[in-house]
Amino acid sequence: MTLIFTVIFSITILHQKISVRVLLCCLCVAAGFVLGVDQEHLKGTLSIRGVGYGIVTSLFVALNGIYIKKSVDIVNKDKVKLTFYNNINAILMFLPFVLLLGQAGNFFATDKSKDTWFWLFLVFTGLMGFGMAWISAVQIDLLSPVSHHIIANSKAVIQTLIGESLFSAIISVRVVVVQDSPPPRGTLRGGGHPRGGVSAQECLARSLIT
Repeated sequence: MTLIFTVIFSITILHQKISVRVLLCCLCVAAGFVLGVDQEHLKGTLSIRGVGYGIVTSLFVALNGIYIKKSVDIVNKDKVKLTFYNNINAILMFLPFVLLLGQAGNFFATDKSKDTWFWLFLVFTGLMGFGMAWISAVQIDLLSPVSHHIIANSKAVIQTLIGESLFSAIISVRVVVVQDSPPPRGTLRGGGHPRGGVSAQECLARSLIT
């Protein structure tokens, strides 16, 4: 759904022209979404709330790419500065929820808060996240939000295939057409995979969402 929203916002916000081929691809993505929801409904594992959260998430992911494209000229094409501003905004928006919901207190009450290695890895993942956001901004600026999300989908599929080879899971061909299906209840905790995790089929379907 992210790709569909990105195409819609590219037309309405960025005023870009979209080819008929891209629109046809969006119809295929929409068909995959409907198919995924239908299959979950047949299995009795459909969560309307999950579908709603998935759609809203895709909506905001698409808007993020659109406004990066729209705002990059404001900072004179400086993608590092744009990424820095985005991270500051995220901190200011996220911190009140952490404090109000008591997550900060819960964390500092654990042993992890005193673990030096934990803080080193946390800083490392933060730097990697900043780098990924910067690369995404560069990609969106040089190409387009639509191209960026197509590349991201391709990356996710390749990532799933690598995971499949490492964990010796089996992926059926038919799952490729399923996109944006909501996660089945219980799948993340003991269902769908002999190791108690998510099955390779479901991982590939989820990977096509982002």
